[in-house]
Amino acid sequence: MSAADGRDVVIQGVVMPGIQPGICALALLLTVACGGDSAKVDRTERERDSVIGQSALPGAQGVQGALNASDSARARNAMLDSAAAEP
Repeated sequence: MSAADGRDVVIQGVVMPGIQPGICALALLLTVACGGDSAKVDRTERERDSVIGQSALPGAQGVQGALNASDSARARNAMLDSAAAEP
């Protein structure tokens, strides 16, 4: 087989006999579609915990309670820091 005939596919100079162009295109499409996480949104730990806390998952109330406690502690510490900074 020295030359490609009508059914052969030539990719970068390599003759691939018997492979249909549609199959090659489908394989390429699947590789590109499943290849990366470019649409993935990076969320902070707090954002992830907030989503879990608002869900109906078991333990979600505990996660929400921990977030509320964290918010209270942060607010109390900010108030103490500002009070300490005043003369």
